[in-house]
Amino acid sequence: VIATANIGCQAHLDGAGRTPVRHWIELVDAALPSLTEA
Repeated sequence: VIATANIGCQAHLDGAGRTPVRHWIELVDAALPSLTEA
């Protein structure tokens, strides 16, 4: 996965290849439930 803070880069990279591109806050959000359950 490629993490970026720039929405323009995210849009450009997401259409350019097979590697998933996510905004960094999406990754933090996905990790939070597991952190609060531990």
